[in-house]
Amino acid sequence: MLTHKGTVTLTTPRLILRRFKPDDAGAMYNNWATDEKVPKFLSWNIHKSVEETKGLVAKWVAEYDNPECYHWVIEYENTIVGAINLHAVSNKSWRAELGYSMGSRWWNRGIMTEAVRAVLKFAFDEIGFNKICALHDTENAGSGKVMQKAGMVREGHFCKHTRRKDGSWGDTDFYGIWNNNGINIQKFTKHTNDLQSKTPAIAALAGEIWREHYTPIIGEAQVEYMLEKFQSAKQIYEDITENDYVYFTSEQIKSGELSGYCAVRPKEDCLLLSKLYIRKECRGKGTARSFLDEAAALCRFYGFDKIRLTVNKYNGNSIAAYHKMGFETIDSVKNDIGGGFFMDDFVMELLI
Repeated sequence: MLTHKGTVTLTTPRLILRRFKPDDAGAMYNNWATDEKVPKFLSWNIHKSVEETKGLVAKWVAEYDNPECYHWVIEYENTIVGAINLHAVSNKSWRAELGYSMGSRWWNRGIMTEAVRAVLKFAFDEIGFNKICALHDTENAGSGKVMQKAGMVREGHFCKHTRRKDGSWGDTDFYGIWNNNGINIQKFTKHTNDLQSKTPAIAALAGEIWREHYTPIIGEAQVEYMLEKFQSAKQIYEDITENDYVYFTSEQIKSGELSGYCAVRPKEDCLLLSKLYIRKECRGKGTARSFLDEAAALCRFYGFDKIRLTVNKYNGNSIAAYHKMGFETIDSVKNDIGGGFFMDDFVMELLI
């Protein structure tokens, strides 16, 4: 059940998101309601007079009596620069749609991404929404980048979906983000835009997790060898683009920081769960289960009925976690990985 709280004030390091006030109309009129670049792909038209803006703001202020009204003005450096809202609220499906606009003078500063992150955190943590959706005209690429940077995932593309102001027909991209215990899962395939720029962050996270978790198990020398051989940015990029790997990362909605990653690829008769690693402070919070849900969906897509993985025989905590998720130990293997090192593992399997 959703716990509606209405438009409460939200703060970020640079922004204040608050309710509109009647005396905001003048600044709104000057800062974005008359900016021709802003509504180009939106449903509203530029305002012809400040009286029009005053009337709209008065309407919005009156709607704040409704606890299901979520409509913020964005204040940056003591100036209101745009607005952000949640609308199309579904109490049945615990879902809402996100909308936003901002004066073009403040574009490309990360302001809207920061505002979207704050609203998403509030929507998930305070209200209890399960999903937030958003859409944009495909020619409005900047809006799509805001959604991506805020952790939203492109779910669909609709051809000739809207009629633009100039009479042309516009394609629409549809994005969504889910409430996964305060995390967002992103998927990376060979078709992901600008993939090469994203792999260094995954490699950096791999180094942090491996040095913390595996050094006591296999020693520093083997950890560094395996990071270079299997977890470098170059190798991750090659695995995705040439070796049919699909990567997933988990991102903390509150901070935007990566908290874990997972990699899978199809084998002859199963989906191989090649990697599943989570930062120490983020373990035990449902991230592994979220990764497994993604892997299971992909397993079914490929037509397989099982997921397999290998895990170091002395990695007791991970073995226990896999057992808890339903995996069974079916075999053991010892593989020479070069450099004088071996992987001494159990083989585990989960039937889907």
